This record gives sequence, structure tokens and C-alpha cells, in this order.
Amino acid sequence: MTREQLSTFLAATEKRSGLDLLGDREMEFFSLLSQGTPWHLISQQMGLEQDKLAKLRTKIQRKLHLASDIQLLRFAAKHKPPTDG
Repeated sequence: MTREQLSTFLAATEKRSGLDLLGDREMEFFSLLSQGTPWHLISQQMGLEQDKLAKLRTKIQRKLHLASDIQLLRFAAKHKPPTDG
């Protein structure tokens, strides 16, 4: 799903959920996470070392007011964007 498609999806929801606060790389991470992509594959796909991925994850958790990885995973599952086709 492209960022534009995801933005359209989010705009259509009544409750924005805070995802509109995420930047492009953060949204890329969130999209991969919401699709069930494992951390190590997200790291590979985004070309980030594990420590950089951890910093990105922490930044997203702060923006979304989530205290743990478990909360982030639950949030991603709940706010999973529709897939193409």
C-alpha cells in the first residue's frame, strides 16, 4: 500500500488514531509491522541496522503513546490498513 493510499484510508476513518503524526519512514515501518512482518525482515527491507530500527520503533511508540512492543503490535493489528486487491 502506498503512503497516499494509506493516507486516504486514514482520512476515511472517524478516529484518526494518531497515525497521521507519523513520518514517511515511520509509516513504512508501521505498514510492514501491521502486515505481520517480523522485526528482522523489517530491518532488512528498510535497510536499517537493529539499533536504528529500535530507535525508530521507540519514536513511533512515543508519538502513539504506547508503552511497550506488545501495545505497538496490538495497535498495528487493530489499525491494519486494507491491502490492495
